[in-house]
Amino acid sequence: MRFLILIVFFFVLYTNSYGITKEYNLIDKKLIIFTNDEISNDLDDLIEKKFDAILSVIDVNESDSFVSRFNELERNSQVSAPDYFVDAFLILKNYNKISKGSFDPTIFSIISKSKKVKKITKLLNTSSSRRCISMNNIKVKASNIFFKVQECTKLSFDSVISGIVVENLKSLLVNNNISNFSIIYNGTISNFNQTLDIKKYFVLQEKIYEIINFENIPTYSIYTFDNEIKTYHINQKNNQIVDDNSIFILVASDSIVNNDILSKTLNLSDFTKLNNSEYINVNIPVFISIKVGTFTYYKHSRSFEKYLN
Repeated sequence: MRFLILIVFFFVLYTNSYGITKEYNLIDKKLIIFTNDEISNDLDDLIEKKFDAILSVIDVNESDSFVSRFNELERNSQVSAPDYFVDAFLILKNYNKISKGSFDPTIFSIISKSKKVKKITKLLNTSSSRRCISMNNIKVKASNIFFKVQECTKLSFDSVISGIVVENLKSLLVNNNISNFSIIYNGTISNFNQTLDIKKYFVLQEKIYEIINFENIPTYSIYTFDNEIKTYHINQKNNQIVDDNSIFILVASDSIVNNDILSKTLNLSDFTKLNNSEYINVNIPVFISIKVGTFTYYKHSRSFEKYLN
């Protein structure tokens, strides 16, 4: 894994139907805050200082940063790792077990080598690459030590970074009495006491709005939908990779970091297996819309039912 960091701070302040909009560029990704509360110059300075603090944690140029230490994991079979990434791994491992293997983030071992479907499919069918794909290849020992049985096994934890950014910014705004806001960052929308008309920013299938009452989604919620990010997942039945941007994921609970990890990595699931069951067997409230050809499948966990019309 490699993180390329470009640090540019800027903001645009204007009023629209949501009130005040602040726009930043953080880690080469656009971050937008919508709020109906005033953001003072002092608070804006605090936001920039918070971003500086976040970058000190995730900047690859700092040898002691979390990301620098985690990048060492990709070069060593055994190395100390930050708590965030250990926790993230345990979440991925748990969902791999719950989904009976249909969700396997170690597929990143192949996807990281190429963005071309033809190339990835070829790699998928080689025994040398297939041995890299297994959650059993990575163990967590005492004192947050990762041990990789196969050094070629790789995981993508990009969503941990999104969660760190959003959760820290959310806490800062709440602590400074901003009680009504939404944050959009890297394909994720986090709401706090505000209903955001996301149809203005993302073109989603109309059917989603027919079966979900967005006003009833909990205070803290994660919406993931990003057309700029190519989605790959492995169909374990025919051992082929699928290139598909027609996936919408909604996770509703109060853990921004954990939700973002789950929603951003669910695109590696074998959705043909998920389609065989009536419900997604996970306790986290999650809804998935998957378009396959001319058909659209809708799957959700039992815990999500209370949010449906």
